[in-house]
Amino acid sequence: MCTQPKWGGVTDDMLQDSDIKKALADAGFEIFRVGDGDVHLAERVRENLLMDARIKVGVRQVSFSTRARRGDFPGDASEALFDRARNLGQAARAHGYAEATTYVIDMPDPNNPSRTLDAWYEVEFVKRIEGLDEAIAEARFMLAQARKAKRR
Repeated sequence: MCTQPKWGGVTDDMLQDSDIKKALADAGFEIFRVGDGDVHLAERVRENLLMDARIKVGVRQVSFSTRARRGDFPGDASEALFDRARNLGQAARAHGYAEATTYVIDMPDPNNPSRTLDAWYEVEFVKRIEGLDEAIAEARFMLAQARKAKRR
C-alpha cells in the first residue's frame, strides 16, 4: 500500500477515475468510457471507429476479457466455447492474472428481442496492481494479447 505521495501529492488511495484516465491518456491510450470505478480502454479498429477493448483499469486491479463467438464455432458446446476463450488467457496466467468469472452475452435480434442471433462466451482475467506505473504497463500487456478466438 502506498503511503508516500507518488504523483504530485496524490497517493494511490486518493486516486479517482479521472486521475487514472488522465494517466492512461497521457501514456497514449485511447479511452472508451469511465465508470463503476474503472477506466475502460478502447482500441481503434479503423481510423474512424473505436471499439471497447474489453480492458479495464482500476485503482487496485486491472482486468480484461477474452471471448469466443458461438457463430464462429457452431458445433461447439458452451463449455468448449468457454475453453476457447480461456485458452487465450494462458500468457496472462503466466503473467500473474487469475480467472475471475465467466459469462455469456446474448446478441438479440433487433427486430425480435425474444430471439437470440448469437452469443459471446467470455472469460474475465484480473490482476492486482500497486499503482499507476504498473497499471500502464499492464494495459500495454493486455492490449498486446489476443482476446477473441479466431474462426477455424
